[in-house]
Amino acid sequence: MPDNVWLNALDNSLVAPEKRLKIKRCNTRIAFTKPQKEETYKVTLEALKLSPCYPAFQITAEVPKIYMHQFWNTIKKIEKTDAYDFKLDKKQCRVDTEVFREILQICPRLPNQDFVELPFEDDLLSFIKELGYSGNCEMLSAIRTDQMHQPWRTFNVVINRCISGKSTRLDRLRESQAQIFKKEHMPYPRFTKVIINHFISKDNSISMRNIINLHIVRDDSLLGALKFVSKTKDCQKYGAMIPDGMINDDIKLSTAYKIYLDYATGKVPPKKERKFKKPVSLELKTVPASPKEPT
Repeated sequence: MPDNVWLNALDNSLVAPEKRLKIKRCNTRIAFTKPQKEETYKVTLEALKLSPCYPAFQITAEVPKIYMHQFWNTIKKIEKTDAYDFKLDKKQCRVDTEVFREILQICPRLPNQDFVELPFEDDLLSFIKELGYSGNCEMLSAIRTDQMHQPWRTFNVVINRCISGKSTRLDRLRESQAQIFKKEHMPYPRFTKVIINHFISKDNSISMRNIINLHIVRDDSLLGALKFVSKTKDCQKYGAMIPDGMINDDIKLSTAYKIYLDYATGKVPPKKERKFKKPVSLELKTVPASPKEPT
């Protein structure tokens, strides 16, 4: 029996083909070595490097695709807990917030200090209003990025595309969990891979399936150039500057931060967006051919 037929039989024993979800590109990954032109975007990326959640924007892994299907086919929430059970090969695994913190290497800034509980929605809405949000702010899911000041619009776009896979609205993890099992496509494939890779690295009895049919790093979507100007505006909307606690002296001395600071303080008017118009196609006029003269 050829190896591929034997491996297909093993994969089918884990998850039948008709029960597998489609693997769709969702949350993107930041390539911090990729040069960026927009100054606010540069400062935002440098500030994200200083945050405890920095690995979440670039972490990825290479795992067998069948384990990704098995993960979403077997995952179940444990009642009255924040943990989930799922199977990898023949092993039962459990993931919760503590495991996810270990995977993403998220730790408190101060040793022996617990994490601070997340604020309530009303507190978050009050904070967003203080940042100068110009739209109707009654619930988090109704907040639009184009009504936020720079650099908060930049932070919001980057975080949503890299962590939640969405780019138009603010999302909460609890809301997405409620809808996560109703999707036809596999959500959050990058985080699915890092969870699976974590348990494979912990348990040598989980086979890598001879490293055949993997979902590799090149299958991840990279965060490219972003547009931060509203469709109805010519310039970015500045205001509510980045607090000093989110940046360091190296960022303050950078050229990008100095340019951003001039824009944010109104010292220099922001650059207008360059709008390129498509060239008008010339309509060719058809001229009726004259009858040839008899020779």
